[in-house]
Amino acid sequence: MNDLWHSIDADCKALSTTVAGMRREMVDAAKAEDAYRRIKARALLDNKKSGIPATISRDAVFDRDDVADARLARDIAQAFVDSDKECVNALKLSIRIANDQLQREWTQAGNRRD
Repeated sequence: MNDLWHSIDADCKALSTTVAGMRREMVDAAKAEDAYRRIKARALLDNKKSGIPATISRDAVFDRDDVADARLARDIAQAFVDSDKECVNALKLSIRIANDQLQREWTQAGNRRD
């Protein structure tokens, strides 16, 4: 039973650390999204000034290196956020499994749940 307590405690600490880091990752993702949208908007305006037809302007923007780099940075930042979310879900599942096992052992030992 002691091992289960230690497992739950370690997972709870890891969960707290991950959740604390998620805030930073989410702020970084929001900043990357903002930078991408600003660069893309500037590129669209440049295309409009250059006389590129509006029907192909959006597609032409994605060929620019600055837009592609900003889009990549945005996607990477979002991948970190998604990774942290998956880590949180895995830790919560691990805690739930250990807690259920602890409850079963507690009950089998003749202890009541009250």
